[in-house]
Amino acid sequence: MEGSGDKPSRVKKASVTLGDILWRGWLGLKAAGRFLRRGDPRLRTYLGANSLVVGTGIGVLLAGRPGAEISIGASLVAAGTTGLIFLTHQSLLYDDEQRSKRLHEIGLEKIYLDRSGEVEEDFRSRLIGARHSIDILAFGLQHFREDFHDIRDWWSGRPNVRILLLDPEFPSSTSSFARQRDAEERTAAGKIAGDVGEFVRYMRRGLGAALHAENNAIRAQWNDTDRGTSVQLKLARCLPAITVFRIDDTIYWGPYLIEQASRHCPTMAVRGGRPMFDSIERHFNTIWTRWSADVPAEWLQQPPAGL
Repeated sequence: MEGSGDKPSRVKKASVTLGDILWRGWLGLKAAGRFLRRGDPRLRTYLGANSLVVGTGIGVLLAGRPGAEISIGASLVAAGTTGLIFLTHQSLLYDDEQRSKRLHEIGLEKIYLDRSGEVEEDFRSRLIGARHSIDILAFGLQHFREDFHDIRDWWSGRPNVRILLLDPEFPSSTSSFARQRDAEERTAAGKIAGDVGEFVRYMRRGLGAALHAENNAIRAQWNDTDRGTSVQLKLARCLPAITVFRIDDTIYWGPYLIEQASRHCPTMAVRGGRPMFDSIERHFNTIWTRWSADVPAEWLQQPPAGL
């Protein structure tokens, strides 16, 4: 405070020692070595040619007399040095470029810090324009239901749709994964269960009661007979690890983090035909076929008011 007699504090400036310079130089040489070993073989030829030009220029400068020879030598040194500087710059960028290339190869298209805002805008347009398939793996899809008030707002009957919500009564109604996640997100007990019940009603309001019966078992499946497509709803019976939102050849997925609402967790977009896409797709398909159950028949006839 002013007038207190305290001396003004001094900001300590970072100092660069000779050791720092030598260490950074060593790291640069190592990066250059990796660049030359793993990069295009023509780079080594490029390095040798420029080194030869610099060496020739230095030789001309040392042996030449003032005049044309000095000018030629200086030009050779300048040209060769320019080439070496370019090569050094490329070597410093090499590791970053290789990492970006690897991410591209496995299919990572984009990373979002949460599941609102930018990611919402991106997948909304893709969702409405979906043509082949939509797969969703989530807890209760509360925000999705609020963003799209009617299922016909996003499903035109074109793609097949499979939706997996967390079974609110598994492994038991009193000690379920859903209740555990409620506690982890610091929300009211039973919130996810209530969201699941609300989503069943949401689908009934939007699609009616045209349920699919097979082998005397009622399933949550609504058919569009004109297009030969359907919307199916099942309950996942496994530990919730990730959320999945697949739209045709793009999958949006991300982890669930402790004491963070799922809406505020990171999300990644991956493209089809790449290893990461195939892995997430396989994860969804395995849950759908082996780790899920049909919605209870009584829920379909009379959706529960609350679980």
